[in-house]
Formats: sequence, C-alpha cells, structure tokens
Amino acid sequence: MKRRRLAAQEVAETGMTLVELLVVLAIIAALAGIIYPAIMDSIKKSEVSMAAQRVDAVEKAKVQYQLDNVDSQTTDKTAGTADMPITALQPYLVRLGQNITSSADLSNGTGGTIHPGNLASHAYFTPSNQSDQSMLSLLQKYGVPTSSGPEPTGSAPGPSPGQ
Repeated sequence: MKRRRLAAQEVAETGMTLVELLVVLAIIAALAGIIYPAIMDSIKKSEVSMAAQRVDAVEKAKVQYQLDNVDSQTTDKTAGTADMPITALQPYLVRLGQNITSSADLSNGTGGTIHPGNLASHAYFTPSNQSDQSMLSLLQKYGVPTSSGPEPTGSAPGPSPGQ
C-alpha cells in the first residue's frame, strides 16, 4: 500500500502547479508586450520602403515611356490631367524589376495607394490611415511624395517633341 502512495505522490509532483503555469504565462505576455511594438514598427518601415521603391519605379518608367514615345506625346491622351494608365507603364515597370499588371498590384503591400500621376506631374502616395503620425514621418524621412504636383526640380525632364 505504501508503494502505491509513493508512486501517486511522484506522479503528482512531476506536473506543473497552477502558480507555475501562471508565472510562465505572465513571462510570455511580458515578452509579447515588448516585441509587439517593434514588429509593428518594422511592418510600417517595410510598407513605406516598398511605397518609396514603387513610386521611384513609376517615375523611371514614365521617363522611359516618354523617351520611347517622343513623337506621339503631342497627340497622346495620357499627357492630359488623367493618371498614366498602368498598362502603358507595365512593360517599363517589368524591366525595372516590378512585376505589376494592375493598379491594385502597384499599391499592394504599401499601406496605401500609389497614384502614377501624368506626364506633367510626379507619382505620389496616399496612406490609407492619414492620422498615423509615425507612418507620415517615415514617408517624409524616405522622401515619398504624398501629394500631386509638378515634376520635382531635381529630376531631369523628358525630351521635348522637337528634340
């Protein structure tokens, strides 16, 4: 009989008590609380860097489009106020390493919407959450344009039709 009691006590002592289990859960919760903000920050940084990369690729694709279509620029409908169609820029974006086939692909994974702009204005990015100050500061830090406007003065303009 004593042997059975000893065996039962040994089995009972090998498990975890409720207090030990709660301590383990508290440690895991504390680690998660420390790691979560860092993960969210890195996700925002990756979204902003992807947006910056794609806006830059659209700008380069527009320059290549202009160089290839010098003669048709005066009669080209995309030179108006409407955004450049992605279908016109798609072959150039593929050459730049961006496998983009639609406007949804262009904005996918950026945390907002990328507007290609037209031949007279630059591409820009609109974040989906305008009140997120950390994302807005990252956009500013990486130099991602967030509104439409004339071509930046630092970039080289495309050739004119007479050249």
